[in-house]
Amino acid sequence: MIRSVRFRLTCWYTGILALVLAVFSITVYTALARDAYSDVDSSLAASVDALSRTLGHEIEEHRSKVSGEAEFRGVVATVYKDFFPDVAVAIYDAARLVAAKPGADGRVPERPLVPFEYRTQDTQRIASREISIPTAGNYRFIAETSLLPVRAELSDLRGSFYLAILAALALAALGGYLLARKSLSPVVAMSADADRINTKDLSQRVAVLHEKDELGQLAATFNRL
Repeated sequence: MIRSVRFRLTCWYTGILALVLAVFSITVYTALARDAYSDVDSSLAASVDALSRTLGHEIEEHRSKVSGEAEFRGVVATVYKDFFPDVAVAIYDAARLVAAKPGADGRVPERPLVPFEYRTQDTQRIASREISIPTAGNYRFIAETSLLPVRAELSDLRGSFYLAILAALALAALGGYLLARKSLSPVVAMSADADRINTKDLSQRVAVLHEKDELGQLAATFNRL
């Protein structure tokens, strides 16, 4: 069976299709995963930007860092609780916690020891940015959200790709085998015709089904012999 031309053609056809599907799936999955994580970062960036603008507005409006921060804490506990329900936020003035809102898991982000923009820690995506409020100094804004929903979606996407590729390869293998079998059936017929030609009966000829294709030319050449 392994030496069969039909089997080898089927393997080649299925292997090439598997390579094409694998490259396509990896390319699409990589692009979708990159976009998904980019959306998470964009959401965290929007949280940080909104928080910094609100804090600056409150301090400027009250013309006092103390009263502005107090009013800002009320805004974080009410407005941002509804605006960013799944995002945990915290604002620090040096080591002092100015305001915070826990995320869906009840966590409050800790002040990072080393400055960074974005970082993944376990299943959490964290954005940290130091922003200067002109009338109050520098604050460290941290926003944090869970990556579990994104990873669950990507896992479902991988499962869909696996099933689609397996189904496509199964259909391709079956179709390739049937196509190879049909394409090579004239060769089998030619072999049977050739077996009937012997020294006792040289009148037999190999049937020429299609004179202009390669198999027809082979059959004509054999008959001339």
